[in-house]
Amino acid sequence: MFRMVFFGITILSSLVMPAAALAEPEGAGADLTEPPLSAQSPVIVRVGVYILNLAAVDEVKETFQIDGYLTAVWKDDRLKYSPSHGSSLRSRTFHEEQIWYPHVAMLNAAEPRNKFDITILGRPDGTVTYRERFVITLSTKFDVARFPFDSQKLTIYLQPIWADREIVTLVSDRDLLQLNQAEHVGMAQWNIIGLSQRTTSENVGGTSDRISQVAFTILVKRRYGFYIWKVFVPLMLMVTVSWTIFWMSLDDFGNQILVAITTILTVIAFAFSIQSAKGTARYLHRCFFSLLLLLRFPDGDRADGREYRVAHWR
Repeated sequence: MFRMVFFGITILSSLVMPAAALAEPEGAGADLTEPPLSAQSPVIVRVGVYILNLAAVDEVKETFQIDGYLTAVWKDDRLKYSPSHGSSLRSRTFHEEQIWYPHVAMLNAAEPRNKFDITILGRPDGTVTYRERFVITLSTKFDVARFPFDSQKLTIYLQPIWADREIVTLVSDRDLLQLNQAEHVGMAQWNIIGLSQRTTSENVGGTSDRISQVAFTILVKRRYGFYIWKVFVPLMLMVTVSWTIFWMSLDDFGNQILVAITTILTVIAFAFSIQSAKGTARYLHRCFFSLLLLLRFPDGDRADGREYRVAHWR
């Protein structure tokens, strides 16, 4: 009787157990939370990003916000395994506390990175893929000398965390780089041109030690049509109004002064409104160069000649 019950339980267990069950990894007895170092050489980690959306660009604070996926791929021979015969599954899923995985930081983060939807998949050959979705605000340096005909480089600097700087080497992987081409991606003011990446290394704390770094750059170009109609055309109209003083009577000095001062104050207020919108800069924007050229006063000889010609014409 006991043997029959035991035999029945065995059959039931074999039916409940999934047919695609996977064998234990080869390094099941090892501490999988330690880095898979081989002959003390660093772990090569290929990284890439998938930019889902460029959510915000703040030129005053010199920050931008992106939503995307971060992917890291490395090899850990301890996680090799042989799939069960006839199994359709070609990967294993791990939790963060089960195995070691590289911790990376976005060096120019203005705020802590929000990450979620984390998955870690291991393949039979020991290749491990870590993927997370993240939302982060990053800082960058804007070059607005050619505003509003400027282009900007929005860069993400990725490095291993300080504790992993000697055991992890980051390298870029073109196959892991992707930019979402959907219509909702980007902003009304900016046109996304492309996405690039490069692998570099930086000094650690001013010492001779080096740390690996991968930089992902989003190239954006400003849509300048708005500024043509809202900045340059109004400036031209203001300056054109100021030229009407040359067609006034030479005796009407009061109205000449009134038009000139009113135009100057209007342009100054207009300049301040542009400056507050674009933020402070150490240099003049191209529109301010145009403003200065349009508002330059002719020298005395040219002014006297112009007044003489206007008076003679009258």
